[in-house]
Amino acid sequence: MKTISADTTTAIAILEDLPENRRRSVVNKLREIAFAETEDEKWEKLLTEHPEPMLQMAEEALKERQAGRTKPLEL
Repeated sequence: MKTISADTTTAIAILEDLPENRRRSVVNKLREIAFAETEDEKWEKLLTEHPEPMLQMAEEALKERQAGRTKPLEL
């Protein structure tokens, strides 16, 4: 059986102190954060193990820019 960490115990205690509707909202945010962290780890691993495609795209983008075939991003 897996042991619950002190951090997990703290998180549970914090959640239990919240009203149910707020608890659901916080749990949903936690899911989003955990999902984003997992996705970031996947990308980091992929780019570390196989950087070539990203390096090729960066090289192509730089050539496009140098050739004047790009537009500035309007943020």
